[in-house]
Amino acid sequence: MESHHFRQVIKEHPRMGATQLVMGRPGIDGPQESVATISPLLLNTARVNHERKKVFTKSRGKDIIAAFTEFQRQHPDFVIFHTFEPVAVVITQSPIMLSFLVKNHSNGIISDAAHGFWAERNDLLIISSVFSDALQCWVPGVMTWSNGGTEAHYRHHFRALFETMTREYERQNVILTDDLFANVIDFSQAERAGFINAYVEFWMAREDNTRPPEELAEAAGSLLKGCRQHFHAQVTRIKKISGVVPPALTEVFADRVLQLLECQDLATFKSISASLIRDYPKAEGWLNWWMADGRAEMLFTPFRRMPDNLWYNLEDTTNAEEAMHWRIYCGLGKFHGFVAGLRALRAFSEYWQLQSAGNSCMRTFLYVLFNH
Repeated sequence: MESHHFRQVIKEHPRMGATQLVMGRPGIDGPQESVATISPLLLNTARVNHERKKVFTKSRGKDIIAAFTEFQRQHPDFVIFHTFEPVAVVITQSPIMLSFLVKNHSNGIISDAAHGFWAERNDLLIISSVFSDALQCWVPGVMTWSNGGTEAHYRHHFRALFETMTREYERQNVILTDDLFANVIDFSQAERAGFINAYVEFWMAREDNTRPPEELAEAAGSLLKGCRQHFHAQVTRIKKISGVVPPALTEVFADRVLQLLECQDLATFKSISASLIRDYPKAEGWLNWWMADGRAEMLFTPFRRMPDNLWYNLEDTTNAEEAMHWRIYCGLGKFHGFVAGLRALRAFSEYWQLQSAGNSCMRTFLYVLFNH
């Protein structure tokens, strides 16, 4: 009975430390009772810490497959795809999230991975988001638990994104065009390759496809725009390395590198990059990395393959997605176990359902108010 009572306290206050638990859990009307009322042994904070860790260990040691199966039973339409071999991903999407994805996302899709949402250090939360005109903010379209960040992990995520969007577009009799799937991403080679390979797989599996794999890969590459903020951050990092850039020339170096973003023709781009390599030879490897084919077309105008009208409609950075990560951390916390994290994602999707419903009610109220 005592151990059950203590476990219940920890479940209700999982982030509370031993000292607070012993002195009295904070409440609206002042401190609640101390855990020492459960047992005199719990007057010792070291003992409380020990017992607290046992609760977490027991919780995480439960049969994960059984817990996951139970989660799916409780929420049968939330997990849209999962696999545990050879890589592990669980991809989630609610009906409201799908509706966001296909409802006028003129700003395109932003995709990014968050570290720290899951307790396992290498696990990622991959989210693809769109801007909602109705809510006037960015909203999630697909959320994925991933046990790594390889090409295969991202390929599963993007394949699910393409498949669910397509089913809904076809239900609405919308003609599929490449630009519907345009994404803003960072410069991860795995993410880029995952997107391209997923796009090829997606179209090759369709009966109406007329393009060979090589043409599909070219089309997919032209649908990716890189995050300018990531480039700016890397310029700031490299300019501070005194072995590469003399301290007296840091700002001069940064200004000259950022000119590459403004170049409109290849000749000017090559002239500026060549002069940078001449004046800062130790930065050559870094500059060549950014000027490689796959990355250059996502960032620099002379290499761009994306149509201009699509390019300027998309965001310049993944900042909106990173802001969503912060929103998730503030509202749902960090370092979740596997199934606990899925429950948190389910709660996040329900939050957007409530936001959408509240927005609809407000529009109805204002319509009645101003039309009667």
